[in-house]
Amino acid sequence: MALPALAVAARDRQRARQAAERLVAGRRWEDGTGLIFTTPVGQPPLGPAATGHFRLARQRHGRPAIRFHSLCQGAASYLADAGLPLRAVADALEATLGAPAPPSG
Repeated sequence: MALPALAVAARDRQRARQAAERLVAGRRWEDGTGLIFTTPVGQPPLGPAATGHFRLARQRHGRPAIRFHSLCQGAASYLADAGLPLRAVADALEATLGAPAPPSG
């Protein structure tokens, strides 16, 4: 699934920030998650922390309030509207949320 150029640029900036955090963390860095957003030592962020970071980023950029979970729903709608098959949308959400997609058919 191809990402829009804006998303690719944002991902690349985050990867650069993450590389700097990895250097600071040194041996404490937990490798192998493959996640783009992690704690300063490479662990997956806990739900409340992720929600808090999202709220601060949203406020910093002057965006209106939205539930963090609504981002997944919006992304699914965007992907389906872009013509991605619904099975692929469900698989993408499963990879993002860690919850199994409902069976198709």
